[in-house]
Amino acid sequence: MRLYACKVMILLMVLGMVAGCGVVPSANKMTLGETIAELATEQATSATSELATEFIAESTVEQTTPERPETTDSFAESVAESTVELTTSALPEPTDAEAPSIEPTAELPTEPTAEVPTEPIEAPPTEPTTEVPAESIEAPSTKSTVESVTEPVEAPSVEPTETPIRARELLNVLTLHPKKTGCTELDALVEQILTEIIDSEMDNYEKTKACYDYLIENCSYGFSWCSIEFETMDYTQEQAYVILSTKVGVCDNYSAAFAVMMQALGLDVRKEMGWTALANNAGYTGHTWTVLEIDGVEYVFDPQVEDDIAKGGPIRDYRFCKEYRELPWKYVVKWTEADYLERAMRCNPDAVIAEMMRRMTDAGRESFDDVKRATFRVTLHYNSGATDEDILAQMWEVFGDRGAMNGHYVGIVWNGVDTEHGTHSFTMFSGEE
Repeated sequence: MRLYACKVMILLMVLGMVAGCGVVPSANKMTLGETIAELATEQATSATSELATEFIAESTVEQTTPERPETTDSFAESVAESTVELTTSALPEPTDAEAPSIEPTAELPTEPTAEVPTEPIEAPPTEPTTEVPAESIEAPSTKSTVESVTEPVEAPSVEPTETPIRARELLNVLTLHPKKTGCTELDALVEQILTEIIDSEMDNYEKTKACYDYLIENCSYGFSWCSIEFETMDYTQEQAYVILSTKVGVCDNYSAAFAVMMQALGLDVRKEMGWTALANNAGYTGHTWTVLEIDGVEYVFDPQVEDDIAKGGPIRDYRFCKEYRELPWKYVVKWTEADYLERAMRCNPDAVIAEMMRRMTDAGRESFDDVKRATFRVTLHYNSGATDEDILAQMWEVFGDRGAMNGHYVGIVWNGVDTEHGTHSFTMFSGEE
């Protein structure tokens, strides 16, 4: 191949000399020169191309010992496992046709295999393990399994309310003085229950809580009775025996049972009677609960209301060992008229009378204010939860055209508050002149 190239070069030189000497006419000088140049160019290009192809093939065989993989993934794996590094410097300068095949294959495997494994693997262990524990000591990601579990579990039992802590402190310093009722049947029943729910390792708080929870978890609200003769029992003992034996009772029963159980344990818990607030600001209703006095302060224990709040769910101790000041206006031991008017009563007596008399006037009745001369009168009593609408609806049943008030002249008076029973009343009357 090289010899052939040398012959071509010699031929070109000879032709150049002939042309320079003027042997060929000038008219044909360019034509012959162009022909010779074109022939020489084709021959040189062919020779050069064959020579370059041969040279590249020889150098490729020398530089690339492993086979080139067919796919990118397998190629990346083979490069990662092989100790041979492919670089463009080891090859001769590629032509335009070879550039796409060499540059991508040299760059693609090197970047993913070098960078991808190092960042995801190294970053997670360095940041959480070094920085988080040093700055936020309580971080659960660096704590052991035991510590991360106990912290959330212990917090709810202390943070929502301080009642368990305070109640434990208050009750555990008291000295117990157990006392029986003197009723054989009731004492035996109470002892049986206490044996089931109390053990010698419990402190005063745990014993009290066990009795409180027993009534809530095992009894339901309702009226009940039993066939035993109560000749040796007082009213409180009767109420306690009924609910402990039948597991059904009202507030009197819940309170009586809790008081009797606490006295048997040695704490002087007593019943208290009065009024308690109804749900949704619906006024007050008669109620019985229990009280334990400690250092001159009365603490409320109300298992029946607690049972109503829990409704079979968790016992929240909203009425367990609470001072009255913690339950503002939830309990009223004795009414005064001022208390009743300010906090309890939901109706406006003057507005009720004015509206009722307007209706009667529209119905053709005339006002009549001499209650002593009335030929018919009726008094209706209402608890604190009764609203204007409630009272007006009932009054209209009595005063309306189809009611009992058939006199032409009618009147209404408000009788005020019955502080003993926590009620108020209206008297309606009618008559003829």
